[in-house]
Amino acid sequence: MEENEEMQIRRGFNAGYMMEKLNPKLSQQLRESMSGNSKDLFMMGFVKGAEEYNQETYFSQSHNVPENIQDLDLDNLPDNELGKDRGFEP
Repeated sequence: MEENEEMQIRRGFNAGYMMEKLNPKLSQQLRESMSGNSKDLFMMGFVKGAEEYNQETYFSQSHNVPENIQDLDLDNLPDNELGKDRGFEP
């Protein structure tokens, strides 16, 4: 890959990352409008940069995961959540 091509991808990646961070709606609109232009190196980088930002923020967010199994309180679930309405007995 030429240095110029690598630079275009890098610039697109950085732009996609920052656009997704600052204005996700606009970033989505840009990605959708350029989806048919798969050979544009800048847009390839842009899409990958937006994806990278989304992955990083997803894994850095709290997802209300309990600290231990006792916090789930599985003994007090309603019957329909245990599968009894489908013919299964725990």
